[in-house]
Amino acid sequence: MIEVSGENGESLLYDGNFVMKMRHFGKQEAARNPANTYREYSLKVKEKKGVRRYELLLACQAFFSLTFLEESKPAFDELIAALEAQKA
Repeated sequence: MIEVSGENGESLLYDGNFVMKMRHFGKQEAARNPANTYREYSLKVKEKKGVRRYELLLACQAFFSLTFLEESKPAFDELIAALEAQKA
């Protein structure tokens, strides 16, 4: 399972079959899409006061958005690699 932790207690989870948007530090599932509906992603980098934030827009059956910090970037890279591999 891959988890990309974002700001405000939100995260994206990937279990091999589904991509899920979680809220309240993983206590509430906000949305779930089959992973095979993944199409593409957009990632914007914003830096303010020395803090780098990433704004992700992930296109599956629906769109997922998540803002996360530098420490979650390796998990994001792993998520995208897994989704791209499944897409191929």
